[in-house]
Amino acid sequence: MKHLPRICLTVLLLTGMVVGCSTDEPKVGPTSSPSTSASDSTGLPWPAIQNEKLPSEEVLALRRELSRWVQEGFVKGVTAAVVTPRGVWSSASGVDGAGATLDARAGMALGEITMTFVAAEVMLLAERGKVDLDRPASTYLGSPLLSNGATVRQLLSQRSGIRGSWDFEAVAAKPDTRWTPEQLLATSKTPSTAPGGDYRYADGNYALLGLLAAKVGGADLATLLERDLWHPLGLERLVIQDPQTMSPPLAAPGADESLPQAIRDRTWIPFRSCVGALGGAGAGAGDAESLARWGCALYGGLQLHPESVAEMTKFTEDQHYGLGTINFADDYWQNFGMDGIGHVGAMPGYRSVVAVYPEQQLSIAILVPSKVDAHPFVRQLVTAARLLD
Repeated sequence: MKHLPRICLTVLLLTGMVVGCSTDEPKVGPTSSPSTSASDSTGLPWPAIQNEKLPSEEVLALRRELSRWVQEGFVKGVTAAVVTPRGVWSSASGVDGAGATLDARAGMALGEITMTFVAAEVMLLAERGKVDLDRPASTYLGSPLLSNGATVRQLLSQRSGIRGSWDFEAVAAKPDTRWTPEQLLATSKTPSTAPGGDYRYADGNYALLGLLAAKVGGADLATLLERDLWHPLGLERLVIQDPQTMSPPLAAPGADESLPQAIRDRTWIPFRSCVGALGGAGAGAGDAESLARWGCALYGGLQLHPESVAEMTKFTEDQHYGLGTINFADDYWQNFGMDGIGHVGAMPGYRSVVAVYPEQQLSIAILVPSKVDAHPFVRQLVTAARLLD
């Protein structure tokens, strides 16, 4: 039996619906509804992130809640972090996929949360006048998939007409070999359709955007994001894997039928061919505190102009996806008690979420080294420590 990467799992959270590997993504409503924004740009930027620890009573409540998830068997291990104006907290409970005790700084694969990094870089390039969001993406990057005239904005909002039908069996067949996004995109089995229609999730959108940003920015994506985004914020434990690797401590992936059995090189998480092929669509890795700090910096306007943040968090009444950002106030996500804005991620053996509550200037990151979804735990953490009070 061949094992496929995360993109070919049958449940794709970003659509909120069940999809298959070889079929087109389902429609998710019209795009003509009035737009709303989950972020008030007039309140930006937020104050700089402080390094003080949260008050002891909140720390105790958060630790107890994290331990409860493990003790009651919801997960075998988890790391989490909270960033608020009152202070910062991060911790770990349980073990990783190899049975090793988890460290709060354990690096894990972030999957689609990578899209927040790429979207921010593209917005930064737009602020610098190097990219026009409403020009065809083919202006900046040559690809047969862009021959339909899709704009940069349509790639960012997953409305480009690009479909996600790729040869992931080939990617997983030799997991220790190096793949590139160009190689993955060349395996496309489904032609692009007219852009500008309904939201249709496809990894190809952000694989292309990663290549576009690198070409316009004059450096590979990993170097670009480190130089423009993470280094200025002091975020040393966020990386784009292949060419970069995550330094120890690392959390081994949990049991997952989508993990190839032939993996030998554990330098990349979950495995090299997967992260190399995905690029801007899912090659990111990091730890919980770095991710929570990133959420605060991004949506708090500490990295981008307030107008750019407002663009990223502009949603329609019927659509839960902005520019590289999920509206967790959407009905689907509220089924899990979610609210605010952010993104989820899924890779073989890993699940992750970053959720930001703009009114409270609160950012939460939860990383799980297993195939247990992380996002349902956000509300439990918020409630346990009364973080919204």
